Amino acid sequence: MKNKILLIALIFCAALILKSCANMAQGPTGGNKDEIPPEFLRSMPSPNALNFRKNKVEIEFNEYIILDNPTKNLVVSPTQDQFPVAKGIGRKVTVELLDSLLENTTYTIDFGNSITDNNEKNPVSDYVFTFSTGPVVDTMQVSGTVLNAENLAPVAGVYAGVYTNLDDSAFTSFKMERITRTNPQGNFFIRNLAEKPYRLYALEDANNNYFFDLPTEKIATQEEIVTPRIELEIVKDTTGSDSLTTVETIRFLPDSLILFFYQEEDKRQFFIKQERSEAWKFTLYFKNITKKLPEITPVNFEGEDWVLSEPSVTKDTLVYWITDSLIFMQDTLLLAIDYEKTDSLEELVPQRDTITLLYKGKKLSRREKKEGEDKMIFTQTLSTPSVVEVYNKPVIQWSRPLMSFGKENVSLTVKKDTLWNDIDFRIEQDSSNFRTYFIIADLEPGKEYKMQIDSASVTDILGFHNDKIEAKFKIRSKEEYSNLFLLMKNAPEKMFVQLLNKNDMPVMQSSAMDGKVTFQYVKPGEYYLRLIDDRNGNGRWDTGNFKAKIQPEQVFYYNKPIKLRVNWDVEEEWDVTAVPLQLQRPPELKSKSN
Repeated sequence: MKNKILLIALIFCAALILKSCANMAQGPTGGNKDEIPPEFLRSMPSPNALNFRKNKVEIEFNEYIILDNPTKNLVVSPTQDQFPVAKGIGRKVTVELLDSLLENTTYTIDFGNSITDNNEKNPVSDYVFTFSTGPVVDTMQVSGTVLNAENLAPVAGVYAGVYTNLDDSAFTSFKMERITRTNPQGNFFIRNLAEKPYRLYALEDANNNYFFDLPTEKIATQEEIVTPRIELEIVKDTTGSDSLTTVETIRFLPDSLILFFYQEEDKRQFFIKQERSEAWKFTLYFKNITKKLPEITPVNFEGEDWVLSEPSVTKDTLVYWITDSLIFMQDTLLLAIDYEKTDSLEELVPQRDTITLLYKGKKLSRREKKEGEDKMIFTQTLSTPSVVEVYNKPVIQWSRPLMSFGKENVSLTVKKDTLWNDIDFRIEQDSSNFRTYFIIADLEPGKEYKMQIDSASVTDILGFHNDKIEAKFKIRSKEEYSNLFLLMKNAPEKMFVQLLNKNDMPVMQSSAMDGKVTFQYVKPGEYYLRLIDDRNGNGRWDTGNFKAKIQPEQVFYYNKPIKLRVNWDVEEEWDVTAVPLQLQRPPELKSKSN
């Protein structure tokens, strides 16, 4: 009997175990997704604790948590010389401050959204923990937005911080005292400030020292001194059923500051690199080369008038053509370049570098060069599209400099009915690129033209001739365009407006005349508008300069797209101050924020 009872008990236990396993193996039963973030339970010390002198903080939540990338997301004020050790284990977050604690100071540990639950990754939004080493906790705060100065895009993930030292030199010498990071919308909240004056800055801190000391670091400055304050405000109570009920709330001011983020123009001058892309061509790359061009001296060869300098396409790129075949047929050329370089005191001083020009590609032998001349081989590039805009000139761009080129080398005809008739024209060389030539003529919109260049009629500096060239093109008719007329209100006195595509790139630019801006012959499409307060009248946007106390030139956006249709005139009135700056930039515009 005892054995039977024992056997029944074992079978019953086995059945329970099997049922338990079966229940564990069942699939998900559905239900609502967990969207509740972890909730605070307790901490050591307690939030807003006074006279706390220990270096370690422990915070416990009601469920298992994850601390995401604390090195990137954790921000501690006052700023620390040594980054804290932060960990998320189980239900607890621990932060150990490695710097010695300052006396009578409010400490803020800003976690942002880095604390999430273990399963659904629901964040504890904008979580901040505060304690004080003295008898009071500072409770003031200021807030605002950091915008890209050139395009008003919000700047995320950069520091916004303050100094009680009101001297401008503090930003370039000492770390910011209290900081935060901007959120994805570019907004910042600097908490736990005292009721005293501050200087406010934003910084993209490349070397993690919390102050501005590198020319490549982007910054923003608030011109006015900021003094935090509070204001009692009466608002409607949205929690009750009675719409007439009001409650008194505290508003921390200022709360709508705008910092314009920019990178200073780097005016240092130095040599970057050399490049020999073809046997007979080399390029020197500089940073901010001055009007005084470098002097070039051969080191491992001799030659007179062996090189032709091309007018600079950009101020930092210098192109040279080797005209002597005995020189360009060498694999290695050594050159000494004498130029001016910015020293550590930001002064221009003479500098000599010896550079090596290597060419590893296929070079032409003398026989091949002679055969090339006989076969009239010479590559050329025609930049004339099949349809030319009414405001453009037909262009011929050659791949190498020419011995000579002019009207005598070109035939230009216009199509009338089925016949091609000669027309009068002239050839004009581009002053900034001597391989480019413009065709200047009275070209009529809607008409078709043909340009011809006979073979072997043009010779380049290497002695090669051209193949026969023929290109047909049409001038777009005026009926295919649209026109835009803007009536400006509250616009700066010196300003210009840019017509932008969806990638935030300028398509056209026009200045104001008597408060009006006109864009003629615009191809139909969807566009955007940006206005630049052109303070110095140079026709381009200029960045700021911290040392000279110059803010970047102000930018405004028309806050919606402009649709232009074929053969249609569009008139718009634009009050540039009607929409707050942080809301002006159309959200559909594509552009990098920083």
